[in-house]
Amino acid sequence: MSEKAGHDAEAHAFHSDEERKRQKRIKMYKYIGIFIVFQIVVITIFGLTVMKVKTPNIRLGNINVQSLAANPATPSFDMTFTAQIRVRNTNWGP
Repeated sequence: MSEKAGHDAEAHAFHSDEERKRQKRIKMYKYIGIFIVFQIVVITIFGLTVMKVKTPNIRLGNINVQSLAANPATPSFDMTFTAQIRVRNTNWGP
């Protein structure tokens, strides 16, 4: 009878040890899940506040018309010009 009781005690201890390991694994997975959610929240907040994308400002400076030709038969004209284009991109540099 004592042999059966010893075997039952070992089986119970083994089962208890396995259950403890299972609980630790579950706890670890919960912490990993919480960490992943936290990282997603941090990256989203960072992306929405710091990494705002702004459209660049485009301005035309001096415009020099080199040639202008109009055709009275059609409502169109032909023009050649040179222009200074200034682009200010606040996404890159100051």
